[in-house]
Amino acid sequence: MFVGLPIVDVAPLVLAAEGGYQDFVVERGELLVLALSGASAVLALVVGLVLVRGAGVAIVVLVVAVAYSKRSTLAIGDDVPATAAV
Repeated sequence: MFVGLPIVDVAPLVLAAEGGYQDFVVERGELLVLALSGASAVLALVVGLVLVRGAGVAIVVLVVAVAYSKRSTLAIGDDVPATAAV
């Protein structure tokens, strides 16, 4: 005996898939939520840019610190660490 898929009326599915234009009215509270959502999105972009620039500055500071540490170690001598001279 063959058991197949159940027979489904696809007419409602097709009508739902087609959609169409629907009038709607944006109330004051909904407009406020929409504006706050847009403002939070812009704020998130600004914070992201600040963090990216801050990360770039942190990398530069780290590179300069390592270079300074190497230079001070070489000035004192290879066998003596830079902190031992203090």
